Amino acid sequence: MEELKTNGVAMMPYQPELRQLVEKAATSWQDFCALPTEDKQHYAELGSMMGYELKDGSGPNGDQKENFDIASTIGGTEIDTSNAPEFITDAVAISKA
Repeated sequence: MEELKTNGVAMMPYQPELRQLVEKAATSWQDFCALPTEDKQHYAELGSMMGYELKDGSGPNGDQKENFDIASTIGGTEIDTSNAPEFITDAVAISKA
């Protein structure tokens, strides 16, 4: 905890299995981000509070970012990720590890 107080960041050890899942999810997210914007827009608003978002940074308080909100369950019901981009399946796998 001292490292977090002093440096504002602390290194946490991962179990090897979890590290592999995180690295796989990071790679598949990078692959998704490399797709053309038109392809990614197909995943905007997939459902309740989920989907792809691209903000171009315009406006006086513009914030340029690209993100994807996901959940492994909504209202206690598990979400079917069988038709989702690979990174969603990978991210959900982390939440179950």
